Amino acid sequence: MPKLSVCYLAVQNPDYPRNRRVRAYLKGLDCQVIPLILSSDGERRRVTRWLDYIREAWRQGRGHDIYVLSEFSMKFAPFAYIWARLNRAPLIVDAFVGIYETKIDDWNAHRTDSLRAQLYKLQDFLAYRAADLILIDNSYRASRLVERVAGIRVVDLPVGAPVWCSEVRATAPATGQIRVLFYGNFLPLHGAEVLIDSIALLGNEVNISLTLIGGGPRREIVMQQAADLGILDRCEFRDPVPESELGMFIDDAQIVCGVFGTSEKAESVIPNKVWQGLASGRLVVTRESPALDELMPIVPKQIVQVPAGDAAALAESFTSIYRAGEYGVYFADANEELNSFVASRFAFFDVSENIVRRVRPLKSSRS
Repeated sequence: MPKLSVCYLAVQNPDYPRNRRVRAYLKGLDCQVIPLILSSDGERRRVTRWLDYIREAWRQGRGHDIYVLSEFSMKFAPFAYIWARLNRAPLIVDAFVGIYETKIDDWNAHRTDSLRAQLYKLQDFLAYRAADLILIDNSYRASRLVERVAGIRVVDLPVGAPVWCSEVRATAPATGQIRVLFYGNFLPLHGAEVLIDSIALLGNEVNISLTLIGGGPRREIVMQQAADLGILDRCEFRDPVPESELGMFIDDAQIVCGVFGTSEKAESVIPNKVWQGLASGRLVVTRESPALDELMPIVPKQIVQVPAGDAAALAESFTSIYRAGEYGVYFADANEELNSFVASRFAFFDVSENIVRRVRPLKSSRS
């Protein structure tokens, strides 16, 4: 018999690395994990999709020991709270991505004093207050959240890297050209425009090639930027690929790019691509962030940090790496050391039979 039964609510993408890792870890501890997946079938009416979800929740979502509200689903926290209480179980909220920080701070979708912005703040706050326990992705974000919202309990579970990172080939030696890899959906968080500007600033001083993988509405803007700056011959734009295929492109890269955006969110996260680049033994160039402080003791020579939004500083970093021949270095021990760090943080779940006892009293202590 499984130790605990855990129901994952409002899962929008069961293959997303964060969701997959937490569920796999719980299953590895002999917990039964039931994900209730929100359909993304755009051809079906929203009402129909929600009726199907409610039926599925009634069929498979009752009587569990713990309920977890999935990442990207914080707006559903009031409903998750009611459902968990009806089932006399604690609710854990994965606050991996906040609504306000994404819609307003990162995308600037609305003015900060707009009604919509205040609604996003309220949705975040209700999710924090509904949770008996909040999951977040690094200790810096955890400490900031505790400072902002009184009386909450937060545990930081790192994003970590997938298994395929251990299968990536050793970095090709320095042969006179730096091969740089960027991947993502060209979000403001990523700061791809800063990267393109930096390549243009290098001129002919550094022999560099840049592969950019991803889609999204801003991709065409970045492509046009590269064309306007006359560096399309150094850039290869490729369509999105499944996450499991990224290893083939890291195989050919010597440097993996992180993020260069200037938002508060960009400052506080350690993105999937940073974890994946590091765990694949590559040098990672990314913006300065206090969130990286927890990784610097583990991979101190592998992370190159530059000021946010500063194309000139990024170009200077590429130049320094090129002249020193550091782009041909392979960090063979990084994967094992990073996995050990992640495992130590996930040790919160090691006594899984005690999770209910550790989580349930929190609500009464705050009431």
